[in-house]
Amino acid sequence: MEQDTAIPRSFLWRGGAFHLHSKQDAPKEHDLHAHFAMQLTVGLRETVSLRSGRGEPERLASGWLIGSGQPHLMEGGGAAIVILIDPLSQVGRRLCARLAGADPVPLSEAECERVLAEFERGRLGRWDMQSVRAAVGRTMDLLAPDMVSDDPIDPRVRSAVDFLMLESDQNISLTDLAARAGVSESRLAHLFRRDVGLPMRQYRLALRMEEAVKQISLGLSLADAAQAAGFSDSAHFCRICRRMFGNVPSCLPDFEADDARLRRARRRLKDLRRRDFLC
Repeated sequence: MEQDTAIPRSFLWRGGAFHLHSKQDAPKEHDLHAHFAMQLTVGLRETVSLRSGRGEPERLASGWLIGSGQPHLMEGGGAAIVILIDPLSQVGRRLCARLAGADPVPLSEAECERVLAEFERGRLGRWDMQSVRAAVGRTMDLLAPDMVSDDPIDPRVRSAVDFLMLESDQNISLTDLAARAGVSESRLAHLFRRDVGLPMRQYRLALRMEEAVKQISLGLSLADAAQAAGFSDSAHFCRICRRMFGNVPSCLPDFEADDARLRRARRRLKDLRRRDFLC
């Protein structure tokens, strides 16, 4: 799959993202990091180097599937496809079943060739958000075709997750979420950590990071994006970005967000500017 600089290389939607990584994207400094999203990386022409911890040996494979919260560092900076998937989504649950406790998992050369063929097919046709998401869906079918399982998340936790995804920029308290779920705060916090795999505060940070990245794609400054996403300030945003993605926000891809998210973001930007004007 050859790269074409005339086409968008990065797409962001609720529950996932796609980035066509080039050698020019490789930052000079890149830290070991861990994010909530699962990650699929497939090299275009070279093997992908992975370290899964400080002091860990370098491992090479044509592609990697990395679980949620797994520390990792991709080295070498070769051209690659990078896909991020929400582990709480139906597709994410299928990938979790593929991992089956082994984390991260190297992909075979045959699997990687089939993945690249799916995106080559899309690139030769209509390359946009819809076609990329369709290619991501076909990729998931290739990697985890028969691994559909029931939702393992408690319905009360799922309700809280769904509400937070819709209102990720709001200061919804644990008290409010517990009341909506019909349980005590301590019980909801326990169930959330058990089923989601991290405390609610960390999950909300992941949602805010996604929101901030989307706001940057609209052209907001780091300070305005941080404010719109609910971070205390741009320094806080930068610290969390480095922890989750190994680098500062300015080194992140220039994502194209889907239309529904763009409309919502533009409304927020309009409200933000109105508040600034009134002040």
